[in-house]
Amino acid sequence: MGRDPGGPVTRGRIVAVIFDFGDTLADETTEEKDSHQVTQRALLFPGAKNAVLELHQRGYVLGLLADCSRGAGRASYDNVLRQHGMGDLFASIVTSDDAGVVKPHPRMFELMLRALAIADEDSDRVVMVGNRLDRDVKGANQAGLVSVWCRLSTRYPTAPKDGSEVPRYEFSDFARLPGLITAIEDLQGDANR
Repeated sequence: MGRDPGGPVTRGRIVAVIFDFGDTLADETTEEKDSHQVTQRALLFPGAKNAVLELHQRGYVLGLLADCSRGAGRASYDNVLRQHGMGDLFASIVTSDDAGVVKPHPRMFELMLRALAIADEDSDRVVMVGNRLDRDVKGANQAGLVSVWCRLSTRYPTAPKDGSEVPRYEFSDFARLPGLITAIEDLQGDANR
């Protein structure tokens, strides 16, 4: 399943999967930073790399959408992705430094969709995977993306403040993410028939 990059895209197909970085893919408690607060190394959550690799191999366009410390973000993400051999898997990386705002501000999500060449009318075929209800889930919901809450870190609130923070889907084991994406496609395909 997934998107055949060379073939037509049907209505139910997910066209892109966007990931948050800190405490979604990488465990922020393991970060090793230099004197400029640029992360040099960090551990990924168990199964994160395999899930990202599988989604990439299945033909999904992948993006990284992350808030960051002023000036340190891009280099930090590049360092950790390179450390884990994932530097070439993401079609685009958009940071809060690029947007001048942090999630859930719409500009973050607009810049990512534009960077991935996804039309506004296809935003409902884009999945946003993140760990924060107040930033990742809320921003994805407001942008019309499919929100998926990654429940691996307990550093942030685990109860939505209001309806805008309620995720459409959630998982707590990266091994389940590729199957969840398939299930989302199947449900969207059924809804469009």
